[in-house]
Amino acid sequence: MAFWEGQCGGEEPTAGGGLGREARAPRGQRAGGRSACGPPRPGDAALVVDGIDAGLHGVRAGDWSDEPQPGSTGQVTIAAAARSWTVRIRPEDIEVIDDGTPSDTQVSGGPSDLLLWLWGRLPDSVVGQTGQLAEVRTLRERLLLATQ
Repeated sequence: MAFWEGQCGGEEPTAGGGLGREARAPRGQRAGGRSACGPPRPGDAALVVDGIDAGLHGVRAGDWSDEPQPGSTGQVTIAAAARSWTVRIRPEDIEVIDDGTPSDTQVSGGPSDLLLWLWGRLPDSVVGQTGQLAEVRTLRERLLLATQ
């Protein structure tokens, strides 16, 4: 489905639809267009969790910024459904660790809310935040650099 089709109605793709990345990719973009129609609807949980994983590893992990971000350090665990990812923030990049190592600072929420928060489409109030909130703000700033 093109992002403009069914802006205030249409069906969301599902994990069972076999569209994979094609189904996930536009979710963040559609949320922006649909915001005029009210709050975003939850997506298929398995598809959304897969989208969080792909987004953290593909878009945000590694050296995605030509400019180091001074003072930009920390470690935050992101949790949705039964999955979690630990993100190490360094001035030159971020690293996503999948070994289940939790950190003292965590961001958690429902899969759809968390995915849209990662894309900068929902405010901080939709996710739970514990630990060093300055590290959460640093992560949020770095994510916004990567997704805007």
